[in-house]
Amino acid sequence: MKSLLLLALCALLKYAGAGCYNGSDPILCSDPSCGGSCTFENGCYCAGDIKLCVPTATECPMEDNSCCDNLVSWSWDESLKCCSEADLCNPECFSDEVCEVVNNKITCSCNASTYKGLEISDLKPSMICDSDGITVSLSKCQLTQLGYNYSSFHIIDDSILCTYTYSDVINNFRVESIKLRTTMGWCGNIVSKVNSSKIFITNTLHIDPNMGQLITRNPFVYNFTCEYNLTMQTSLNFSPYPVLSSVILPSQGESGSYTIILAAYSEATFTVPIQVGEELKFGSNVYLGLFSPDMDGNLFALKVEKCFASPTSNPNDLYNVVFVSGGNSTNGNILTTVIENGNSTEARIQTNAFFIQGYTKVYIFCDARLCNKTSEVKVCELTQKADSSRLKIQLNLGKCLRCLQIKYMQCFQLKYFQCSQKRIYHASKYNTFIASK
Repeated sequence: MKSLLLLALCALLKYAGAGCYNGSDPILCSDPSCGGSCTFENGCYCAGDIKLCVPTATECPMEDNSCCDNLVSWSWDESLKCCSEADLCNPECFSDEVCEVVNNKITCSCNASTYKGLEISDLKPSMICDSDGITVSLSKCQLTQLGYNYSSFHIIDDSILCTYTYSDVINNFRVESIKLRTTMGWCGNIVSKVNSSKIFITNTLHIDPNMGQLITRNPFVYNFTCEYNLTMQTSLNFSPYPVLSSVILPSQGESGSYTIILAAYSEATFTVPIQVGEELKFGSNVYLGLFSPDMDGNLFALKVEKCFASPTSNPNDLYNVVFVSGGNSTNGNILTTVIENGNSTEARIQTNAFFIQGYTKVYIFCDARLCNKTSEVKVCELTQKADSSRLKIQLNLGKCLRCLQIKYMQCFQLKYFQCSQKRIYHASKYNTFIASK
């Protein structure tokens, strides 16, 4: 008992007598011959030199023990604003750590008494299921206590792209985390769909035991699953090759910009994306969904001003067919319904798969813009001027024997008439409309 009191007294005396470093090797950064400074990236050095220096109050923006890395067993004293001989951990240690000197360095180490009696079955990773990723985290000190190497985190696919981990702090505990993309097949992701409204992503976390001559435990294996609502946005993450296009659109009257995405869907729920290379049946419904994944719907609305089709990727092609203009359907050749537009972060348009004569591909172009919402104006009005950006997707049309082939947007479905100096006639053998001279 006396020895413990003596140790405590010595520690108090050391701290009480501790003062700021005032030596010459390494030199003080404030010395006129040094004129040094400190940076987060490189530490503390004299001006125009590779000579190390020790900072004083105004020269170390980090204000933690990294300011004193050029000294042995010195730490940053927050009250004195300098490097001191007192054994201080700065920043302070987390809830399951203790401040101690290790290899002549003052550091925060795991407090073994915190997890005394811990079993492998007690390991419970924390998990966050966000739209932009799945994050799985485990306490570093728990893993250390049980003899596991927290730097060995990996999931089903252990390739270099799938093993990126990072340190984080959750509820004042130091953790190791790994983040997964919410994409089908990414690094071994397994996607399952139970019904039309829910989807699940499953993967497996592996952590290896510390390597040594004697290995007494198996790798830690943890299966985890995140549940997501199936929406216009999330359904794209769960499709292997969805037809989509994206563009960066500046916000009107505000700093910053937002990503706008255009995608094509085959069902009215806007949750079944059309895949790249998928052949569409003539006359089938095509649902165009536009949205911004990061836009605040209380401040902005997305407005589609115009959509048109072209047989080529050239938006100025002669044979363009407009089916949305001024934010509304044109009621022309292509049966189109604007379901939602200009009042939220999403726009929804229903149209039909159609042919442009001589082509089996159709390129869809849509011009979209953002509108500011005010207390008086809750939707995008035509009087609100704003820059717009154009998005483009490609749709493939399969072979058909019964199809309408549109040559010009002004042509109507009549048995025989003159249109734009071209002649349309009805070919009863194939039950199609064909444009000819």
